Amino acid sequence: MENKKQKIIHLNADDEIDFIIDKIKKCEAKEITLIIPESAMILQDLINLKVLRMNAKELGKNISIVTIDDNEYFKTDNKIENQSSSIKDLIDESEEKLSEGNDSDDSDDSDDSVLKVSFVENSESEKSESKIKMRDIIKVKKADVDDGANSAIKEIRKEKEENLLQQDGFNQNENKNKEDSRNANVVRVNDFEKPKRRNRRNISLLPSLSSKFFIGFIIVCLITALAIFGFVLPRSDIVITLKTEALTYDFEFVADELIDSIDSVSNKIPSEKIDIINEESGDYPATGKKHITEKAAGKITIYNECSTGPQTLVINTRFLSKEGKIFRINKAVKIAGFTKPEDKIIPGSVIADVVAEEPGESYNINSTSFTIPKLQELNSWKFSCLYARSEQTMSGGIDKEVLSFSDSDYLTAKEKLVKVVKEKNEKEFSDKISDEYVLLEYLEQNEEIKIKDDVKTGDVVDSFQMTVLVKTTALLVAKNDLDDLISEKINSDLSSEIELVEGSRKYEIGEVNKDENGKISMPISVSQNSTAKVDIDKIKDEIAGKNELELRKYFVNMKGIKTTDVGFWPFWVKSIPSSSDKINITIDINSSM
Repeated sequence: MENKKQKIIHLNADDEIDFIIDKIKKCEAKEITLIIPESAMILQDLINLKVLRMNAKELGKNISIVTIDDNEYFKTDNKIENQSSSIKDLIDESEEKLSEGNDSDDSDDSDDSVLKVSFVENSESEKSESKIKMRDIIKVKKADVDDGANSAIKEIRKEKEENLLQQDGFNQNENKNKEDSRNANVVRVNDFEKPKRRNRRNISLLPSLSSKFFIGFIIVCLITALAIFGFVLPRSDIVITLKTEALTYDFEFVADELIDSIDSVSNKIPSEKIDIINEESGDYPATGKKHITEKAAGKITIYNECSTGPQTLVINTRFLSKEGKIFRINKAVKIAGFTKPEDKIIPGSVIADVVAEEPGESYNINSTSFTIPKLQELNSWKFSCLYARSEQTMSGGIDKEVLSFSDSDYLTAKEKLVKVVKEKNEKEFSDKISDEYVLLEYLEQNEEIKIKDDVKTGDVVDSFQMTVLVKTTALLVAKNDLDDLISEKINSDLSSEIELVEGSRKYEIGEVNKDENGKISMPISVSQNSTAKVDIDKIKDEIAGKNELELRKYFVNMKGIKTTDVGFWPFWVKSIPSSSDKINITIDINSSM
């Protein structure tokens, strides 16, 4: 029957602290011993053991921890379970010895529950890290372990040292030593002393050198070093900054399409014309304003029921609609008389064009009936038998201000479209012309304007569409040809003691001039830096072996030099090497600009 006062719980290496605390809470025993492998997760962090001790105190339980080697844990699980009583006896015995040895310390630790740790060692290696973690957090009462426990520990340590000296592993008493070690490790076990490191004797593999040989070797090295520093290493670095002067030239050249190469005598250069054509369309609103008046117009049918003979109406005869609007016929008409084939009168009729008497939208009336007001004014009996009727709506009557296409609309739309097309042409030129050519000028811009539906100035429209086509002609010359012509003009006047600085040339081309014969010419202004010619090999030969004072005088007398920077190496060298190969001269022009 299980003892409810004490309980031994076996834990796995991967059991977490929450799982262990839950098992302790469910256990009814007050005395609990936890059997834990040395590699268990709970032993890897001190916080876990502190949490375990705090929960043991809250639950009022005394918890002991016994750690053993992982391999032995799996092999002897049942054996440990059967040894639970002996483990408890060890813990109880340790508590008695602690209480006998230090009763005065009881006041410092008033916890009812104490977390105790025992180590059951079953392997040769010591887990010192686990011991340190345990000892850092276990709250125990200070006491000395009795002589029996100390002697057992010493005996185990001695046996371990003997086992380390044996090449074939543990001796035949291995199981006995394990059992003694398990019984010897009680509530707190002091760390075993680390075995002293054996003294090692270093053996030199190089033969000893005699002092004479060593001294001779040093002398040879010194002589070699002096030779290197005296004859090989000395050198001089000189940086000469030259004065620069800007040369300017102004002349006029001719762009000729008929030649293939430059003519420096007549200043002619081959040229080429390129045409680019583009168009652009756009819709624009009409902004012109115009007051227009139009009379409504339509058709009416005039009926004659007055007589069998024809009835004539003169031009501009008025007809009055039922709505009170007056319309006039625009030419004289003759209305045939009526017929009566079977006692039923069939009036004669004629269709006539009518125009409203006044302009305006109010005359745009629907189909209606008309009378002749003149007959009513004359009290003529024909008033009731001579009448008219319209079958369609009158239309076209206007009296208002409307939008129209104006000259301003034309110019505004044209200006916008031409600008867009020219920019498009110029961009196409830029994409088409490579860096090898120079664009002299856009010679001409031919424009062609088209307006959709042939809208004219004054036409009543709300908007209009315009299309603009622009042809642009550009004049080009090859950059190499222009540079060659400039170089020939400059070099013809250049002194033999002066040379041009490469990359410093700048030029600006003026406006194109075109005479009546079609000859195209333009002025050009050129600027380029120049320096005095320097013969580096000659300078090296002339300054070889000179000291600083002689060197300074030499460069002061040279023309065209702005500054000179001389460096010697090594630092103790004070004169130019006698060999020109040891003299490095650099000409600096950029810093002088």
